[in-house]
Formats: sequence, structure tokens, C-alpha cells
Amino acid sequence: MIRFTVQQPAPNSAIIRLDGRLDSHSLPQLQSLIGPLGPAHALTLDLSGLLSLDPTSRAYLVQLRTAGAKLAGGSLYIAQMLQEA
Repeated sequence: MIRFTVQQPAPNSAIIRLDGRLDSHSLPQLQSLIGPLGPAHALTLDLSGLLSLDPTSRAYLVQLRTAGAKLAGGSLYIAQMLQEA
């Protein structure tokens, strides 16, 4: 189970906090939150509450990082998983 909290501190920026486990069942929820934002938004994903992620979700987060999103916070476990990509 996962919870997403969205903040928009400025007109063209968004912070999405992830709390729980991100997997192939919850990933479409995250994608639907990010989709409408568009490339003009500065996107930050706050991973400080993320407990685990599956390979599909990991690949998606790496793809977002490559596209310019900032991945912030996160445990050592999550950081290592994302570094290995």
C-alpha cells in the first residue's frame, strides 16, 4: 500500500511525497499524478517515506531522474537501489 501527497509550492513546480511500497499495482497511480504536470514543471519526488519498490517502479524512477526530476530523501536501501541503475 502507498500514499501520495502532492504539494505545489510554486506555479510550475510540484513535490510528490511517496509513503509506503511502490510496485506495479501502485505505479499507475503515480504515473497519473505526474502525467498532467508536463515537462515545464520542476518535479521533486520525496522518497523519505518510501519503504520498497519493485524493478518496474525502480526503472520508472530512474527514467524520471534522467528526464530531470529530482529524487530527494529516501533510505540508504532506496538510494542504493536507485544508484545501481
